[in-house]
Amino acid sequence: MPPPDSSPGAYAYLAFVAWVIPCGLMIDSGSRMLGFVYRYSILMIVATAFVYTLSAGHRLSRRKIVNGLTFVWFFTICGGLLGLAPSRVRLRPRWACSCRAR
Repeated sequence: MPPPDSSPGAYAYLAFVAWVIPCGLMIDSGSRMLGFVYRYSILMIVATAFVYTLSAGHRLSRRKIVNGLTFVWFFTICGGLLGLAPSRVRLRPRWACSCRAR
């Protein structure tokens, strides 16, 4: 029996799915569940983009794929740096503002 045809990147996608599954096995509290749902939604967005790129690989040039990834990485890095930038703005809960010492 001949091996089944697999699209390029199928093994990488299976490795990705195998990497996501253990993340769900370590949930032991509600806050961890909330964190997992958040991370899982991000991982599913990445998986969708991955499948789309594999499916459209014959229509997209390698240059377009690299340019798209560069665009995403650029804004990810810029957003991370902005998040780390020192700021005088402090976010406090509403109840903390009314309990100031006089």
